[in-house]
Amino acid sequence: MSIKPIDFQVMIPKTGEISKTVQDGQQKNLGMQQETASSMKHKSESEVKTVHAQENAVGPKIKDKQEKDRGNKKDKDKNKDKNKRAKNDSVIDVRL
Repeated sequence: MSIKPIDFQVMIPKTGEISKTVQDGQQKNLGMQQETASSMKHKSESEVKTVHAQENAVGPKIKDKQEKDRGNKKDKDKNKDKNKRAKNDSVIDVRL
């Protein structure tokens, strides 16, 4: 495809407009990328500072209390078993 002189005269002035349009588009994209990166950084910093779930923050205290209760319950069950065994050992069964 060859360019004729008349077409060439029309194309030269428009190259400035086209380059400006392309540069504006690139600057717009760059600005959007920077804004997105900045908002992501701010969001990640705020997430690091916040507690994600209240259950996780309170959980260990409740868990410790539950484990103590379970331990006490197991001890009571063991004591009951020992008492039952002691009672069973002292029973004398006599048959005539």
